[in-house]
Amino acid sequence: MEVKLTGLAAGPQPQLTVLQDVSLGLSSGEQVALIGPSGAGKTTLLHVLGMALAPQAGTLRHDGRDVWALGGAARQRARAGVFLAPQTPPLPPRQRVVTAVLAARLAQMGLWRSLRAWVLPLEPALAEQALRRFDLADKLYERVDRLSGGERQRVGLARALVSPASLWLVDEPLSSLDPVRARQAVQALTAAAAARGATLAVSFHQVDVALACFPRVIGVRDGRIVFDRASAEVDPDSLARLYAGDSVASEAAPAA
Repeated sequence: MEVKLTGLAAGPQPQLTVLQDVSLGLSSGEQVALIGPSGAGKTTLLHVLGMALAPQAGTLRHDGRDVWALGGAARQRARAGVFLAPQTPPLPPRQRVVTAVLAARLAQMGLWRSLRAWVLPLEPALAEQALRRFDLADKLYERVDRLSGGERQRVGLARALVSPASLWLVDEPLSSLDPVRARQAVQALTAAAAARGATLAVSFHQVDVALACFPRVIGVRDGRIVFDRASAEVDPDSLARLYAGDSVASEAAPAA
């Protein structure tokens, strides 16, 4: 999916603006990392891209269509083409993992098939295949509340692999993962997106992972885009300015 933002202003409430004058384009199949200090607006930006938050000003286009100019039914169909993964995956604690993963496919099902899927998973092999990419195949029939925080985050990522969406938006997916698991999870996600031809945007606090695993990196601070460039062109000075005054600034810049 091709995505374009022009002159965007947005915030969680009409009287609160987080993003200001943001213009951004994502080509179909492109993979982009968003970095920046806490509170910079990365989550808000992902929610706008995913149509979970309406712009206060400016336009959002998916494949050339102004999605907020569509009628309600057409906009709902457009949302079915988006997978938005929050930092804390919305996984009901008593639900089986297989059901939680396959819930990402409900948008393409009719009402009765969706209701049946909640009772009896219709495609368990598909869920197992996705979980295997994140070393979780053995958790297929485990209850969600028996998983660790890191396992729940990886289940949330596995949902992207089974969804019918062509735009994947993932918010801070590594907060509960150790460095080895984090790198493995990102590599599995980016490989799956590339194989599908899905457009992928992921927000990170782990700058080293963003630079190593994504060809394009966008720096966000105070609701504005500070830089947008190839990862190989992101230098320590740019990172120092992006994180100036932030507690993670010393961790953000790689050694020169």
